[in-house]
Amino acid sequence: MKGMAAGLLVLLMASPVQAGIRASEAALIAAAGADLATTEWALGRCGTTCREGNPFMQAQGTRAAAKLAGTAAVLIAARALEKRKHKHAARILRWGGAALWGAVAVQNYRRAR
Repeated sequence: MKGMAAGLLVLLMASPVQAGIRASEAALIAAAGADLATTEWALGRCGTTCREGNPFMQAQGTRAAAKLAGTAAVLIAARALEKRKHKHAARILRWGGAALWGAVAVQNYRRAR
């Protein structure tokens, strides 16, 4: 879990300085971290009654690596869109990813409490 936090921090620090882009990237990274944190919390809290829904994500290390890779992929795709002058699409991608992972984090919390 500490490795995931360090990886997300590196992604956040590598963000461009522009305020609008930084906010959406920070939101995306925070939501990804919240998703992973609430998943681990829920699995630890529920014991055998809760389980990871994705059969490929049963191991904690696999979940962390996949979340880090997925977050990086969204950030890289958004930057590629911006280079091609599709700034609006890049912003939608980042904010959409943040909304999706944020909703998953809320769902994890609701199921485990």
